[in-house]
Amino acid sequence: MDAEVSEVKFRIDGVPVPKERPRVHTTDETNAAGVTSRKTVAYTPKGTKEFEAEVKLLSGQARKAVSAELLSGLLRVQIRIYCDRAAARSDIDNVAKAILDGMQGAVYANDNSVDALDVERDRSYTGRPHTWVRITRFKQPARR
Repeated sequence: MDAEVSEVKFRIDGVPVPKERPRVHTTDETNAAGVTSRKTVAYTPKGTKEFEAEVKLLSGQARKAVSAELLSGLLRVQIRIYCDRAAARSDIDNVAKAILDGMQGAVYANDNSVDALDVERDRSYTGRPHTWVRITRFKQPARR
């Protein structure tokens, strides 16, 4: 992280989309010699792909506003989700995974540089659903 950069933060409007498991599609293909083979392709579901693309765009804009380079070193990510009970049906860990994956290549090279993750959801919020994300430098605690 650049010495002068203390944080990158951004807001995602709407209900966050959880990371879905990859889907698998299998087809039979016949080649010119008449031999049929089965082809299996794994793909990311459309909702997950679109949400991660939105996160990439928003987080990349926020990072570029404070740093020309991708952030490096040990990082802390804080995620605050604001939505009502009806919108809070997804597993919070899957929402965090979609956000972390969406920031790859836009804020940091790989989410393995995140050494601290703090995620909260406010189910009592009655306004328009949204999520705040904040990325800062992680300071390793002193060893005992």
